[in-house]
Amino acid sequence: GHFAGDGDHGEVSLPFYAPPVQRQRWGEDQVLPHVNWGDLFFDLFYVGMAYNLGVMLTSAVDDLTFLRGFIYFVACFGTLWTSWENIMFYESRYTTVDYFHRMFEVVRFMFVSLAIVHVGSIENMSDGKSSETMVFCIAALGEGLMYLGQRVELLLRGQGDRDAITNHTKRMIKYTIPTLLLYTAALAVSIWLYTRPEDEPHGRLLADPVDDKSSNYNSDYGSSAWRIDDLPLTLMAVAWIQNIVCTYFLELRATNGKHGDVRTQLVPSNIDYVIHRYGEWCLLMIGEGILSLVIVETAETADYYIITTFGTLTMIFIQILKFESEPSHAEGHALWKDIRNGKFYSYLVQILSMSLIVFGVMYKVFLKKVLKSYKAETSYAAHRFLAGGGSYMSDETSAALFCGGLTALLLSLELMNLTHSGVMKSDLLGRITKESGDVDWTMVTVMILKICIVIFTVTLQYWTTDPDAMTLCGCAIVFAMASTRVFVHYYLHKRSVLLQLTDNLTSTAKKAAETLRTENLTSTAKRAAETLSSSAKTVPGAVLSLSLSEPKRSVGENDANKLNSTEKKDSESKPSGKSSQQGALASSLASLVKRASDQADSSQDLYSPAAHKQKEAIQRVVDDHSFDAIIASNKAGTILNVNKQAVKDFGYKSGSDLVGKKVTILFQHIDGSPEKLTENEGKQLVETFTMENGTSMKCIIASKSIAGAQDCVVTYVRSLETIQGL
Repeated sequence: GHFAGDGDHGEVSLPFYAPPVQRQRWGEDQVLPHVNWGDLFFDLFYVGMAYNLGVMLTSAVDDLTFLRGFIYFVACFGTLWTSWENIMFYESRYTTVDYFHRMFEVVRFMFVSLAIVHVGSIENMSDGKSSETMVFCIAALGEGLMYLGQRVELLLRGQGDRDAITNHTKRMIKYTIPTLLLYTAALAVSIWLYTRPEDEPHGRLLADPVDDKSSNYNSDYGSSAWRIDDLPLTLMAVAWIQNIVCTYFLELRATNGKHGDVRTQLVPSNIDYVIHRYGEWCLLMIGEGILSLVIVETAETADYYIITTFGTLTMIFIQILKFESEPSHAEGHALWKDIRNGKFYSYLVQILSMSLIVFGVMYKVFLKKVLKSYKAETSYAAHRFLAGGGSYMSDETSAALFCGGLTALLLSLELMNLTHSGVMKSDLLGRITKESGDVDWTMVTVMILKICIVIFTVTLQYWTTDPDAMTLCGCAIVFAMASTRVFVHYYLHKRSVLLQLTDNLTSTAKKAAETLRTENLTSTAKRAAETLSSSAKTVPGAVLSLSLSEPKRSVGENDANKLNSTEKKDSESKPSGKSSQQGALASSLASLVKRASDQADSSQDLYSPAAHKQKEAIQRVVDDHSFDAIIASNKAGTILNVNKQAVKDFGYKSGSDLVGKKVTILFQHIDGSPEKLTENEGKQLVETFTMENGTSMKCIIASKSIAGAQDCVVTYVRSLETIQGL
């Protein structure tokens, strides 16, 4: 980051200026950088943003101001979100530790804070003669120009992979310019509105005049659904949408294969850092709901404590629902697996953030209604200044916003969960059918339950508008959704454990039967050898042959002379052919005993604790939910396990068709040298893989050793044709 760097700089003299350095390179391990205290400090500015957006929302009190309020809300949130995300992605790709960039960030956040301060009520921001909108546009444009200057610096002075930095930065500048032009247009209109003569009438472009009594504004400012005074923030909202579209096509265009290797077109982000920062942002938005519950005057009534208690529980359940059911590291996260999934995850974070603000601020509205009734009954005159006065909102409007915000919140959380695994590989939709092909009615029931919960949430506003009932129902809804996540996890885990246990028992029974047959064969062979040995003592010439299977013992000189004499006498009286046949039989039996013993020992090794731990370690890395083909092999090049995606990509019918074979049947350029996979550990290589039908395709592979499995390596494979098809 800009402030903390990657180490302790207490004894290091920082330069005044140092060029930005690329943080993450292609093929390097993803390591979460050191905590950047500057990030945490400047995040506090966005807590104020969420709070002020809540105040703006509560000022949209009727149908006319609701459309205006929606546009203003999206414009202000989108503008400030864009500034935060630009900073976050810059720091995920580059690091700077010098005084110049520290001062640069201070000035930049002065613009951010200026914009946040001027996020006010709908009445003030829709008044062209007020400075609120004009100053907001000035601050947004100033921050955008500083971001553009940062990009120019990268283009000229950035250190690292120069091809990737140059190509990526040029595209970012190209797609940033339209956003800045829209900011400039919004500022120009707001300046014109602010400086126009007082006697010039306000333009009305939509809707008809309404009675003054139907609006909180006077006839000049509230007589239409959309007026020329709304144009500046409408342009800001369009700029946010334009930025989303442009950045989406930026990354797709860079990875479509028409511009060469993707590694020369994009500068990779540190995914662990991005996940960490997105999580911190979501916590800030959840915190806005907590502020709405605690920064309100108190009232000694049951209604007040019902709303604060169950409202707090609801926000806690939302936090659990968000963070306990998604990957916390790069492996398995949407941002790591797929470009499109990563972009959709980012968009869903924005929808989740806006819904959290809408949902959270409704608790403040509920509490103020309770407080208003309490004051009317008790003539209570205390006032908490930070809580603010706000506008009165009808029960129907507050119920609609509460239900709408909660519905968007739940849907965004469910969709975010799908981005990590894909729709048909998710824990719910991907497990409706069992391994046998039968429908799992338990999972079907859970899915129907979730649909019913969402429908209930949408229609709750038509059943009741009572704040207490809405709060209790909201808590029950979030708790029910969290419970289904927990149930699905443990149910699938239990089913997976049972299936694995069944497979292990079946495999163990087969191995045990083979071992018993081997041991019986060994025992029978030993008994036959002992019987033959005892009978062979009277057969001339057999003793020496059987000495291969009998224990050696010391022979004295007299015994040796007697043995030679006996052998000589027996050889003269018995034919030599019979003795040689019996000697060969004894030797064969001895060899059979040795082979059976070796087989029994090897069967025992398969079930040793070390082998069991190795198997578990391999199973952990071979993820069937991954979008990458995953191959686990030993350093001799023998395939030990593969995931479902590998079976699909390579065109085989099942994983058993690959297990036990050499990796050389898949990768042409490592023929005769499978250890190349481990020699290039931690690097990304472009290789050619061969499918089962003989077709060859280009792919990117990356390998690393498997922790807990000695001399084993896992290889991740992604087809370049899959990337180009995005």
